Amino acid sequence: MGRYIKAQGEKYKSDALVASGIDALFDAVITFATLVSAGLVFFFNFDIQGYVGAVISVLDFKSGV
Repeated sequence: MGRYIKAQGEKYKSDALVASGIDALFDAVITFATLVSAGLVFFFNFDIQGYVGAVISVLDFKSGV
């Protein structure tokens, strides 16, 4: 969905749609990373949630600047 919205924003030269598409892509990456991290804890008792949270925080900060 994020790629589609971003492509439509580029097609119609809409900065708001492009930004919305990028935000949707970022949300999908965050959700995937969270699910992978939770799966690793659940199935393998391998806890990387703190590291994943730190990486997500850095990426979030970088995208806001």
